[in-house]
Amino acid sequence: MCYYKMMITSLFALQIAFSTPASSFPEIPSLESEIPIQVPLSHSRYQSFFEKASESVSENSNECAKFVNRLFLARFGKMMFGSAWTLQLKPENKEFLDLVWQLKEDQFDRSNNFSLYHYTDRIDHFEKLYNLLDNDEHPIGVLGFLYHFSGYKEVVASHPEWLPQTHVAFLAGRTSFTIQNTTTSPQTIEQILVAEHGQIHDFEREFLKKRIRLDIELLPGSTYTYNDYLVEEHFRKPMKGSLLELFLRKHRNNRTTPLLRPVSYSRIVPALIRQMKNQEKVLQEFGSMEFVSGKEFEMREFPHKKEWEKLLSQYFSLSDPDKALVVPVPQNPKVVFSDK
Repeated sequence: MCYYKMMITSLFALQIAFSTPASSFPEIPSLESEIPIQVPLSHSRYQSFFEKASESVSENSNECAKFVNRLFLARFGKMMFGSAWTLQLKPENKEFLDLVWQLKEDQFDRSNNFSLYHYTDRIDHFEKLYNLLDNDEHPIGVLGFLYHFSGYKEVVASHPEWLPQTHVAFLAGRTSFTIQNTTTSPQTIEQILVAEHGQIHDFEREFLKKRIRLDIELLPGSTYTYNDYLVEEHFRKPMKGSLLELFLRKHRNNRTTPLLRPVSYSRIVPALIRQMKNQEKVLQEFGSMEFVSGKEFEMREFPHKKEWEKLLSQYFSLSDPDKALVVPVPQNPKVVFSDK
């Protein structure tokens, strides 16, 4: 189942970089970054992290924790271990994850298959999770859920020291999502969601209205965009979508039974967030960037490539860019390595 030692880089040093001939490029303090190059969730190269993690898991199997472990390795270069119910608790993983929210024991009946005391409690738990994420500047980490039909409930129930969950997923961050009417007739958002995920119960409607417009009618081919949180997971197969879609997910046969309810959220530690922010800040100093694969970087020729490779090593500990999933390339190297 499934610090980043930072030496303060002065803007003065960066300004030297812009005005010094490439042949006499100065030594610049290293950030000693310990994580791979990050890219926006909306960028096509972000998909490479998901694809890399997917290579390690099998379809039609229960490997949610393994997938999260491999995805965390691909994105942050940190290997974690553990099952769906122990991953967020293992001392060695707490170097990367901080458990900031979990259901209290009195909010479910452990002795009765982890049942909720009232079916609408699931809505309240999703509300609590969303409230936390909406107020989080960098909502990235691991989510824990209880899968309604999991065969591991009895085993987990007998270990109160474990988290009362049987499924984990990677919370990648905040981004936008699109709903499209792919039929040949006008459809409301609600009709499209029902066709894809299953019935929307009356008691779910008020919660959904806070996140999305159900009544908007889309003409064939038209789209609707909403903001939410990207969740990447292994649920019978590698898959990704919005947290709202996970809320909507019903059993594929009866189309009415909700499959997952939230149990916990572990945010990535501040050290990782600082590295991400410093990467972004340094890259911005060099102007517009293109993100490519390591193989594409190896094949591409552009002015001052050797000097840029040196900077990648100094700033981002990227000594072998040809082996990286993502490599930044300045869109105007002549500006970065100006001879003025």
